[in-house]
Amino acid sequence: MRPLTFAALLLSLSAGPALPAADAPSPRANPSLPAAEPAGADASRVLQKMRNGVCVNFNLVDPYVEIASLEQAQTLYLDTIRAAGFTAIRQFFNSNRTAPSYDDMVRAALQRDLVVNLCMFAWPGTTKEQFVAKWREIALHFRDRPPELVFELMNEPMLAPKIRETEIVMDWINAAVTAIREISPTRILLVGGPQFMQANWLKEVNP
Repeated sequence: MRPLTFAALLLSLSAGPALPAADAPSPRANPSLPAAEPAGADASRVLQKMRNGVCVNFNLVDPYVEIASLEQAQTLYLDTIRAAGFTAIRQFFNSNRTAPSYDDMVRAALQRDLVVNLCMFAWPGTTKEQFVAKWREIALHFRDRPPELVFELMNEPMLAPKIRETEIVMDWINAAVTAIREISPTRILLVGGPQFMQANWLKEVNP
Protein backbone atom coordinates (compact mmCIF):
# COMPACT_ATOMS: atom_id res chain seq x y z
CA MET A 1 0.00 0.00 0.00
CA ARG A 2 1.39 3.38 -0.99
CA PRO A 3 1.30 5.92 1.83
CA LEU A 4 -1.31 8.66 1.69
CA THR A 5 -0.74 12.18 2.90
CA PHE A 6 -2.90 11.61 5.96
CA ALA A 7 -1.58 8.10 6.75
CA ALA A 8 -5.05 6.65 6.80
CA LEU A 9 -6.64 3.51 5.44
CA LEU A 10 -9.30 3.92 2.79
CA LEU A 11 -12.42 1.89 3.44
CA SER A 12 -14.77 0.58 0.77
CA LEU A 13 -16.06 3.32 -1.51
CA SER A 14 -19.27 1.64 -2.61
CA ALA A 15 -21.04 -0.34 0.05
CA GLY A 16 -24.54 -0.52 -1.33
CA PRO A 17 -26.89 1.09 -3.84
CA ALA A 18 -27.33 4.82 -4.05
CA LEU A 19 -30.11 6.28 -1.95
CA PRO A 20 -33.05 8.19 -3.43
CA ALA A 21 -32.57 11.91 -3.74
CA ALA A 22 -33.67 13.92 -0.72
CA ASP A 23 -36.77 16.07 -0.95
CA ALA A 24 -34.74 19.10 0.03
CA PRO A 25 -31.02 19.96 0.05
CA SER A 26 -29.07 19.84 3.25
CA PRO A 27 -28.78 23.04 5.31
CA ARG A 28 -26.97 25.95 3.70
CA ALA A 29 -26.61 24.18 0.36
CA ASN A 30 -24.71 26.31 -2.14
CA PRO A 31 -25.56 26.04 -5.86
CA SER A 32 -22.07 27.23 -6.82
CA LEU A 33 -20.61 23.97 -5.51
CA PRO A 34 -20.59 20.82 -7.67
CA ALA A 35 -23.18 18.22 -6.78
CA ALA A 36 -22.23 14.99 -5.07
CA GLU A 37 -21.20 12.28 -7.54
CA PRO A 38 -20.56 8.52 -7.40
CA ALA A 39 -17.16 7.18 -6.40
CA GLY A 40 -14.82 5.34 -8.79
CA ALA A 41 -12.89 7.70 -11.04
CA ASP A 42 -13.81 10.55 -8.72
CA ALA A 43 -12.26 8.69 -5.79
CA SER A 44 -8.98 8.26 -7.68
CA ARG A 45 -8.90 11.98 -8.43
CA VAL A 46 -9.61 12.91 -4.82
CA LEU A 47 -7.00 10.55 -3.39
CA GLN A 48 -4.39 11.89 -5.79
CA LYS A 49 -5.09 15.44 -4.58
CA MET A 50 -4.85 14.31 -0.95
CA ARG A 51 -1.21 13.40 -1.45
CA ASN A 52 -0.38 17.10 -1.23
CA GLY A 53 -2.24 18.18 1.88
CA VAL A 54 -1.73 20.19 5.05
CA CYS A 55 -3.31 20.00 8.51
CA VAL A 56 -5.19 23.06 9.71
CA ASN A 57 -6.30 24.00 13.20
CA PHE A 58 -9.64 24.91 14.75
CA ASN A 59 -8.70 28.57 15.16
CA LEU A 60 -8.07 30.26 11.82
CA VAL A 61 -7.43 33.70 13.26
CA ASP A 62 -3.89 34.67 14.23
CA PRO A 63 -4.27 36.59 17.54
CA TYR A 64 -1.42 38.89 16.55
CA VAL A 65 -3.01 40.01 13.28
CA GLU A 66 -6.05 42.27 13.17
CA ILE A 67 -8.71 40.68 10.94
CA ALA A 68 -12.02 42.39 10.25
CA SER A 69 -14.04 39.18 10.27
CA LEU A 70 -13.80 35.43 10.45
CA GLU A 71 -14.92 35.24 6.82
CA GLN A 72 -12.01 37.47 5.79
CA ALA A 73 -9.62 35.37 7.87
CA GLN A 74 -10.85 32.18 6.20
CA THR A 75 -10.39 33.72 2.78
CA LEU A 76 -6.82 34.81 3.49
CA TYR A 77 -6.00 31.51 5.16
CA LEU A 78 -7.29 29.31 2.35
CA ASP A 79 -5.90 31.52 -0.40
CA THR A 80 -2.47 31.26 1.22
CA ILE A 81 -2.75 27.47 1.39
CA ARG A 82 -3.80 27.30 -2.26
CA ALA A 83 -1.07 29.69 -3.38
CA ALA A 84 1.52 27.52 -1.62
CA GLY A 85 0.54 24.65 -3.90
CA PHE A 86 -1.47 22.51 -1.50
CA THR A 87 -4.48 20.68 -2.91
CA ALA A 88 -6.02 19.32 0.31
CA ILE A 89 -6.57 20.26 3.93
CA ARG A 90 -7.12 18.10 6.97
CA GLN A 91 -9.60 20.12 9.01
CA PHE A 92 -9.63 19.01 12.63
CA PHE A 93 -12.89 19.56 14.48
CA ASN A 94 -13.99 18.92 18.03
CA SER A 95 -16.98 16.63 18.38
CA ASN A 96 -18.62 19.16 20.71
CA ARG A 97 -19.14 21.47 17.76
CA THR A 98 -22.15 21.07 15.48
CA ALA A 99 -21.73 20.74 11.73
CA PRO A 100 -22.93 24.28 10.86
CA SER A 101 -20.13 25.77 12.97
CA TYR A 102 -17.55 24.71 10.38
CA ASP A 103 -19.82 24.68 7.33
CA ASP A 104 -18.45 27.98 6.01
CA MET A 105 -14.90 26.65 6.16
CA VAL A 106 -15.87 23.53 4.22
CA ARG A 107 -17.71 25.54 1.59
CA ALA A 108 -14.89 28.04 1.14
CA ALA A 109 -12.27 25.30 0.79
CA LEU A 110 -14.33 23.35 -1.76
CA GLN A 111 -14.85 26.52 -3.78
CA ARG A 112 -11.05 26.79 -4.01
CA ASP A 113 -10.80 23.26 -5.39
CA LEU A 114 -9.31 21.90 -2.17
CA VAL A 115 -10.09 18.43 -0.88
CA VAL A 116 -11.41 18.73 2.67
CA ASN A 117 -10.76 15.94 5.16
CA LEU A 118 -13.03 16.52 8.16
CA CYS A 119 -11.14 14.79 10.97
CA MET A 120 -12.74 14.27 14.37
CA PHE A 121 -10.17 15.25 16.99
CA ALA A 122 -10.93 14.27 20.58
CA TRP A 123 -14.14 12.50 21.48
CA PRO A 124 -15.45 13.49 24.93
CA GLY A 125 -18.59 11.38 24.59
CA THR A 126 -19.00 8.27 26.68
CA THR A 127 -20.86 5.77 24.50
CA LYS A 128 -20.73 4.20 21.07
CA GLU A 129 -24.28 5.38 20.47
CA GLN A 130 -23.24 9.01 20.95
CA PHE A 131 -20.29 8.57 18.61
CA VAL A 132 -22.43 7.02 15.89
CA ALA A 133 -25.12 9.69 16.32
CA LYS A 134 -22.53 12.44 15.84
CA TRP A 135 -21.30 10.96 12.56
CA ARG A 136 -24.86 10.41 11.38
CA GLU A 137 -25.52 14.12 12.03
CA ILE A 138 -22.42 15.10 10.05
CA ALA A 139 -23.22 12.76 7.16
CA LEU A 140 -26.75 14.12 6.90
CA HIS A 141 -25.61 17.73 7.00
CA PHE A 142 -23.03 17.28 4.24
CA ARG A 143 -24.71 14.60 2.15
CA ASP A 144 -24.98 16.79 -0.97
CA ARG A 145 -21.33 17.84 -0.92
CA PRO A 146 -19.02 16.60 -3.71
CA PRO A 147 -16.51 13.72 -3.38
CA GLU A 148 -13.83 16.25 -2.43
CA LEU A 149 -15.26 16.22 1.09
CA VAL A 150 -14.05 13.14 2.98
CA PHE A 151 -14.49 12.02 6.59
CA GLU A 152 -11.80 10.78 8.98
CA LEU A 153 -13.71 9.07 11.76
CA MET A 154 -11.46 9.35 14.81
CA ASN A 155 -7.99 10.78 15.35
CA GLU A 156 -5.75 8.86 17.78
CA PRO A 157 -8.34 7.24 20.09
CA MET A 158 -5.64 6.56 22.70
CA LEU A 159 -5.66 10.29 23.52
CA ALA A 160 -9.44 10.82 23.58
CA PRO A 161 -11.63 9.03 24.53
CA LYS A 162 -8.61 7.07 25.84
CA ILE A 163 -9.94 3.70 24.71
CA ARG A 164 -7.05 1.28 24.99
CA GLU A 165 -8.80 -1.78 23.59
CA THR A 166 -8.39 -1.97 19.82
CA GLU A 167 -11.48 -4.15 19.48
CA ILE A 168 -13.67 -1.51 21.12
CA VAL A 169 -12.29 1.26 18.90
CA MET A 170 -12.95 -0.76 15.75
CA ASP A 171 -16.44 -1.64 16.96
CA TRP A 172 -17.25 2.06 17.35
CA ILE A 173 -15.72 2.96 13.98
CA ASN A 174 -17.44 0.14 12.09
CA ALA A 175 -20.78 1.17 13.60
CA ALA A 176 -20.19 4.75 12.43
CA VAL A 177 -19.23 3.52 8.95
CA THR A 178 -22.51 1.63 8.72
CA ALA A 179 -24.48 4.72 9.75
CA ILE A 180 -22.68 6.95 7.24
CA ARG A 181 -23.13 4.42 4.44
CA GLU A 182 -26.89 4.49 4.95
CA ILE A 183 -26.77 8.20 4.08
CA SER A 184 -23.77 8.53 1.74
CA PRO A 185 -22.96 5.15 0.17
CA THR A 186 -19.95 6.46 -1.78
CA ARG A 187 -18.43 9.05 0.58
CA ILE A 188 -14.69 8.43 1.05
CA LEU A 189 -14.01 7.43 4.66
CA LEU A 190 -10.59 7.41 6.29
CA VAL A 191 -9.60 5.29 9.26
CA GLY A 192 -6.26 5.63 10.98
CA GLY A 193 -4.73 3.30 13.50
CA PRO A 194 -7.05 2.34 16.36
CA GLN A 195 -4.61 3.86 18.89
CA PHE A 196 -2.23 6.27 17.15
CA MET A 197 -1.63 7.39 13.55
CA GLN A 198 1.70 5.67 12.86
CA ALA A 199 1.60 3.27 9.92
CA ASN A 200 2.42 0.24 12.08
CA TRP A 201 -1.02 0.56 13.71
CA LEU A 202 -2.81 -0.01 10.40
CA LYS A 203 -2.38 -3.75 10.76
CA GLU A 204 -4.84 -3.53 13.67
CA VAL A 205 -7.57 -2.01 11.51
CA ASN A 206 -10.42 -4.48 11.10
CA PRO A 207 -13.05 -3.06 8.74
